Amino acid sequence: MFQNLKVMKSMLGWFYPELLEYHIPEKDYAVNCSDITLERVWGHVDVFAFGHFWGWTLKALLIRHYGICWTISVMWEFTELAFYHLLPNLAECWWDAIFLDVLICNGLGIWFGMYLCKKLEMRSYYWESIKDIHSTTGKLKRAVLQLTPERLQS
Repeated sequence: MFQNLKVMKSMLGWFYPELLEYHIPEKDYAVNCSDITLERVWGHVDVFAFGHFWGWTLKALLIRHYGICWTISVMWEFTELAFYHLLPNLAECWWDAIFLDVLICNGLGIWFGMYLCKKLEMRSYYWESIKDIHSTTGKLKRAVLQLTPERLQS
């Protein structure tokens, strides 16, 4: 159950021998950030851009609230800024993080997920703030049930 990296690679290699020689190509995203051209921006649109879009489409289908999705999306970009010294592949140019990640890929993913919710006539979640509850018992109950919607409506 708890194996080191070398053992796990050999185990995966037994099932998928083609993976033994495969290496993910490294790409530097945080190089020469002042050079902003359409060609360079388009060069940053890769499998990760699709991953952002598809991931946020699915998250919007689960969460079903624009405000919560946007908050998580922006906070994740701050998390990337905080931890890129540990994971160098998280480092990216400011325009990549703001425009490509948050506004375009995540934003379109959130919009498309919410659009699918509407077209599939999924139930809406009404998320309640703990500040709107006046009694201590009610706040305690809500704190226990924090990650659930206040009510479901068809």
